[in-house]
Amino acid sequence: MNPVIKDFFSFSKQERRGIFTLLFILFTLVTFNRLFPAFQEKPGFDFSEFEKEINVFIVEQQQQRDSPDTFRKSSKTNTSRFYQQKKTSKPLLIELNTADTTDLVRLRGIGPFYAKRIIKYRKLLGGYYCKEQLLEVYGMDTARFELFKNNISINADKIDKININKVEFKQLLQHPYFDYELVKSIFRYKDQQGKFKSIEELKKVNQVNDSLFQRISPYLEAKVKQ
Repeated sequence: MNPVIKDFFSFSKQERRGIFTLLFILFTLVTFNRLFPAFQEKPGFDFSEFEKEINVFIVEQQQQRDSPDTFRKSSKTNTSRFYQQKKTSKPLLIELNTADTTDLVRLRGIGPFYAKRIIKYRKLLGGYYCKEQLLEVYGMDTARFELFKNNISINADKIDKININKVEFKQLLQHPYFDYELVKSIFRYKDQQGKFKSIEELKKVNQVNDSLFQRISPYLEAKVKQ
């Protein structure tokens, strides 16, 4: 072994005794710290009085709950609340041609954006005459429509009608149900036959079949004199 290393790890007799003494002290401290909790007396708590109070409280509550007066009072209160709620609750019903955005957002599945679209399309049409027309609103699908269809009603008397004998070509063309070819056919017929005497006469116009007539007739009237 290297003499330098040997000298480094060599201890005198007195030094070795001091090292062993230090190790003994450390061992004693560690052992005492681990064994000390076992010798401590754990404080005891007497819960008997507290348990008695709890049992008395439970018995009193049970007696009060089972008393006939309490039962009658409880039954009367619950029954009155039930009938009051049943009497005051009314199904939601929104009239589509007079509703504003505040009314429409109360419907399931209708937020502010859809409410604005419904009203915008209503203005273009002049009003709704059937619920299913809402499926023509941009973004509306059957699933959403099913959520609120039973909560809306239609008052067809609120529809703004167009006088077919007074309306201008461009004005009629702005309506969603009248394309260019249809408007041209209507005005050609009017130029050849004169003013419409009734809306039924529209069936004589080219391109106006029964299905189309049912679709456009709620928005038209044939007034000759103003």
